[in-house]
Amino acid sequence: MKLLALTVPLHADEILTSYCSRTAAVNGIPSMSAFARHMGFDLTAVANGRHSDIGIFADAVGLKREQLEHAVVRTNDTHAFVRDQTISRYHFRRHRLRFCPHCILEDETTRAGRRQGRAYARLNWSITFIRTCPVHRSRLITSENQGLKAIHDFVVRLGWERSNMPEHLLSSKPQEPTKLEQYVTDRLLGRRGNDFMDAMPLYAAAQTSEWVGATMIRGLDFKPDRLSEAEWYEAGKQGFDVVADGEDGLRRFLEDLCSKCTSNQQHSGKAMGRFYGLLRYQKRDPAYAKVRQIVHQVAADRLPLGPGDDVFGAITARRWHTVSTAARLHGQTPRSVATKFRAAGLLPYRANRSGDRRVLVDARKADELLVAANRAVSSAEAQRMLGMPVYHFSAIVEEGFLTPIMTTKDARKKGAVPYFAVEEIVALKGKLAKLATMSDPAGGLVEIPKATRSAKCGARDFVRLLLKGELKNVARANKKDGYRDMLVDPTEIRQALLTVGPGTVLLPIPQVRKTLTVQASCVRALIDYGQLPVTTSARRKHSSRSRYVCQTDLSAFGSAYVSIGELVASLGRNARWIVRRLTEFGVQPAFDRDLIGTRFFRRPEVALHLEELSKTRPAHAAATEAKERHDEKTVDFPAPA
Repeated sequence: MKLLALTVPLHADEILTSYCSRTAAVNGIPSMSAFARHMGFDLTAVANGRHSDIGIFADAVGLKREQLEHAVVRTNDTHAFVRDQTISRYHFRRHRLRFCPHCILEDETTRAGRRQGRAYARLNWSITFIRTCPVHRSRLITSENQGLKAIHDFVVRLGWERSNMPEHLLSSKPQEPTKLEQYVTDRLLGRRGNDFMDAMPLYAAAQTSEWVGATMIRGLDFKPDRLSEAEWYEAGKQGFDVVADGEDGLRRFLEDLCSKCTSNQQHSGKAMGRFYGLLRYQKRDPAYAKVRQIVHQVAADRLPLGPGDDVFGAITARRWHTVSTAARLHGQTPRSVATKFRAAGLLPYRANRSGDRRVLVDARKADELLVAANRAVSSAEAQRMLGMPVYHFSAIVEEGFLTPIMTTKDARKKGAVPYFAVEEIVALKGKLAKLATMSDPAGGLVEIPKATRSAKCGARDFVRLLLKGELKNVARANKKDGYRDMLVDPTEIRQALLTVGPGTVLLPIPQVRKTLTVQASCVRALIDYGQLPVTTSARRKHSSRSRYVCQTDLSAFGSAYVSIGELVASLGRNARWIVRRLTEFGVQPAFDRDLIGTRFFRRPEVALHLEELSKTRPAHAAATEAKERHDEKTVDFPAPA
């Protein structure tokens, strides 16, 4: 074949149909189709990359077929293949001209050769994922003419836009290339840099990015055909940042969608919206296999799905329940299930109960709870089985000796739902039966209610002593095994409550007063001013505000100090006389009488003069001492605030 008289240079970023169209134009042929007929090759075959017809054209322009290879676009029914990259035919735009008016103007004003062949179509202009000219930082323009006439003829189609070119230049909008556009360009140039996206065909990686971004900017149910070019540009910009982060980034995006789902069904189609629908539409395309796999994993991990559900593959195990799914599986009403879930702490307490259906509940815990609840008994039934008064039953629960399978926010409504496992009730009843230490009731043993009243012992304090085995005198009346038929010793209960350790007994204020031979107000003053250590009974939770003095602390105080009342009782002398004699010996009170309410002396100091104080008093002093005893009284001062 003869070489053409006129040819044009083939650019590195040009597609073959553009080069063929420019060659026809510079040789004066009005259309590319006429040029093809004249040269003897099939225009459509060249546009679709058929090897033989490309060879005919290559011979005509004096090039080898290898020199045209970078510009060749091969197609089948669904995809276009260019530069070792796969692009869906939907995203390889050839029925409408896309161009940058600044590039066209620059080509026609700065390049050499005939004007008809100066401007050329860039490969990037045919790919819809690229919407920005990287050279002039402006938005690409798409021709309004979308007819099939001269579909591959770039020069002819550009001629249709020449009259509008001044307007295109004036209306050109500045726009920065996105990372997605740069990524697509790099893939076409053979550059790779993202393992996750590079493992997918180019169109799948780019399309996934745009779908993710469209969901982010327009919501779950975005309509692809209603998004403008500007919105798709923004979608690609935002979605690429998610997908470029690899599998973790896409997983976080999907998990966030699942967490925001407000549907009662909470199926993946509702939770992931249009993104899931588009993937399902492409379910036969292997290019999206990795994305579908991630969707399957997230759906199984984050949504209330289980065996029988299918999300790009069968769900084999259930991780989550909602009230609705649990009710269907266990054959109960949603209201009953919600009550049980709230009682077990699996659902929050809320005023608007309709919000319960949106809460995900751990499937294992939910199933175990509902199975156990079917065999559980209420509080009233548990009390009957144990033969126990209600306040003692509540005390056993509060002290942790009986564990409920569920609870309620209001402690007074424990019986509102099945509450206790039968096995636990039986085990507790067996434990109570083993507590009896006496075969025959001894004298002084009475029923539990009477014993606790006599010992002033609360129900919680008593059951703690009983079930921990600290009571040694326990019997049963009439050999019955009910809690009400147990007999205990109130004296032992009282003593146990005031015993905090081996040989350590707590003494109430009245007993301390008798030991020190002072008024109760004096004891309180000693406590308030830190002279006498005080404690509370850890075993008497119902009266934790009551104050006691440890017997060892009282003994230590008594070894260090002696009250004037004790001296009067032991010496048989008048208090004023004793004080006067101690003053003569140089012994002063240990504490301020105005603060404490009576006189205390240091016992070692008094002991030095005890012999002299014990001598027989003079006979004439009897009348004087009688008067002094009348005058000398311990003053009962109120304790300081």
